[in-house]
Amino acid sequence: RAFAGYSVGELASHACAGALEASALVRLALLRATAMEAIAAEKGRHGGMIGLSGPSSADIQQLCSGRDAWPAIIIDSSMFVVGGVDDALAEVAREAALQGWKITCLNVGVASHTPLMAAAVEPFRHDLETAGFRGAPVPVASGIDGRLQTGAARAIDTLARQLSQTIRWSDCLDALHERGCRVYLELGPGRALSRMVRERYPASDVRSLEDFRTLAGAAQWVHRCCDARD
Repeated sequence: RAFAGYSVGELASHACAGALEASALVRLALLRATAMEAIAAEKGRHGGMIGLSGPSSADIQQLCSGRDAWPAIIIDSSMFVVGGVDDALAEVAREAALQGWKITCLNVGVASHTPLMAAAVEPFRHDLETAGFRGAPVPVASGIDGRLQTGAARAIDTLARQLSQTIRWSDCLDALHERGCRVYLELGPGRALSRMVRERYPASDVRSLEDFRTLAGAAQWVHRCCDARD
C-alpha cells in the first residue's frame, strides 16, 4: 500500500496515511493557501498556471527560458503544467499554439511550484513543524522526487519545499508501480488523476471515488481487485 497526492493533495495523502489528524490537515491546507496568496499579492504580479500537452521536456525548458515561467508539474514525457506571471504565460501559450500543442488554462490564481513562491516555504515549514506530524505506517510519495517516505522530518521538508519546486507526478506514479501497486483508487474530487494512472499503466485496475455511490462500494471494489490479483 502507498499514497500519492497531486500538489496540495500530497498534504491530504499524509493524513490518509496516518501521519496527520484530519483537523490539522484542514488547518494546514488553509495556511498553505493563505501563505501562497500573500506572497503573490506582495509581489504585485498576478500569476497562474497553464497545461501543455505535446511538447517534450526540452521544449518546455526552451519555452520558459528567459521568462518568468517555469515547469511546475511534470505529468509525463509530453504533458506539463507551467507556472509563472501572466504576461510570461501568455507568451508561452502563443509559442505553444504555433507548435500545435494543446493548451489548457487552469483556474489557479498563483504560480504554485515555482520560484515565485520561495518566500512562502519557510513560513509554511514552521506551520508543518507545529502541526503534530508523526511517522506514518503507510508510505507517501514525495512530489518533488517521487521517493516513498514515512518519516515525519522528511515529510515536513518535502511538503515545504514543494511550494517552490517542480512536482514530478510521473515519478510518483512510477514509485507506486515499482512498489507493486496495481490497484488505484482516486479519492477525488474528479477523475483526472485516475485517468493519468490509466494512461501510464493501462494494465492496472483504476477507479475514482466518483464512480461509486457509496464508500462501501468503493471499498468492495478495492478488495475484489486485490483478491483477484493475489
